[in-house]
Amino acid sequence: EKLSSQLQCRIVAPDLRGHGDTITTDEQDLSTERQTEDIVEIHKNICAGEATPTFIIGHSMGGALAVHVAASGRLKTVIGIAVIDVVEGTAMEALTTMKHFLKSRPQKFGSVGAAVEWCCKSGTAKNSRAARVSMPAQIKKTGDLYTWRIDLSKTEPHWIGWFKGLSKLFLGCRVP
Repeated sequence: EKLSSQLQCRIVAPDLRGHGDTITTDEQDLSTERQTEDIVEIHKNICAGEATPTFIIGHSMGGALAVHVAASGRLKTVIGIAVIDVVEGTAMEALTTMKHFLKSRPQKFGSVGAAVEWCCKSGTAKNSRAARVSMPAQIKKTGDLYTWRIDLSKTEPHWIGWFKGLSKLFLGCRVP
């Protein structure tokens, strides 16, 4: 809200498919194409035909999706793009250890606080503030415990598509 009022703009930070409170008919379809379509539809619904200048910002996988959305040319009002903490080479290298990471992390937590604590101790988040912001959207209450919101191992077929060719796509984005 503070940033929005300082810049006099609308800021939209949607919970994408498989994140936060968003529920879809196919939670496992995290393909680049599906998520790009989701973002375009969100923009279309919020802007309702207005020629609203749009600056797309994304972090990590959201950064990759920001590039794919801008590169698709489907949003004609994009005036800029920023990606945070996503580099094609680094992301592609990290995919080789992703399966091991997913197998090694806890499958359930006794509380949100326990999930946040694990996030900090494991180095998944750089600090406790980041963990308190990011972890609640990644877990859900299942009975008396908290489990992962989505089974990321089932999304493996999409991993390469998120990041492969990202640098070239980013450099090819046509924004003013």
